[in-house]
Amino acid sequence: MVLITRSGTIGVALSTNHPSFNFDDNVYVASGFVITAKIKQGFSANAIAGYINLFDVQKYLTAMAAGACQKNIAQPTINNLPIPECLLNGEADIEQYFAGYEKESRKIVESMALKEKQLAQLKTNVSASIKEKIFGFYK
Repeated sequence: MVLITRSGTIGVALSTNHPSFNFDDNVYVASGFVITAKIKQGFSANAIAGYINLFDVQKYLTAMAAGACQKNIAQPTINNLPIPECLLNGEADIEQYFAGYEKESRKIVESMALKEKQLAQLKTNVSASIKEKIFGFYK
């Protein structure tokens, strides 16, 4: 199965094969702003989700979106999305591109989280030093 956002960040997809899903411990309920697409037997949900997240496909979905304030894609837009046959069958080299992207993007997100922690610590340290200086001034 593939989950696809319909509004907000338009057309972002995630395969339910993704490691963030744990169907043994959790139940997932899609909101009205998520399309759930059941993938035909033999087709690759991972490759289809990766394809939908490609930059050019995102531009296409945004162009097809309707609404003035909050863009929204319709179910027929997703149903009629042209998907190359080689993606549907989950060819190994294409799956490797998407897997490589997933692996590298996780590393980047982890390094960003570390940098955010370092930034928060720096802010805390500088704030403490400045408060100490200010309080020392008024003693």
